[in-house]
Amino acid sequence: MFARIPAELQNVLEELRAREPIFHCPAFPTEMAPVYWEVGASGRRYSRDFILRHLEQNPPVDAALAGWACSDFRLIEAGPDTYLLTYTLR
Repeated sequence: MFARIPAELQNVLEELRAREPIFHCPAFPTEMAPVYWEVGASGRRYSRDFILRHLEQNPPVDAALAGWACSDFRLIEAGPDTYLLTYTLR
């Protein structure tokens, strides 16, 4: 069972949830930090540059129109103003 998200992180969770899935929300994909990287379902790590090149060639899909849903959100405070958000995308 996953631990509950502390009450003091609920606002952070809601802000980050609104941006996910980031590559399927056209308003946000280029707002990634220069050191950003992503882990795909395969476990492979993808660099920010790889992701931006991919998005140029394959515009984001609208998650809501595609019928995709995010669930099981988990948030960990990794450092000052740094958070790890994980979720399941169906």
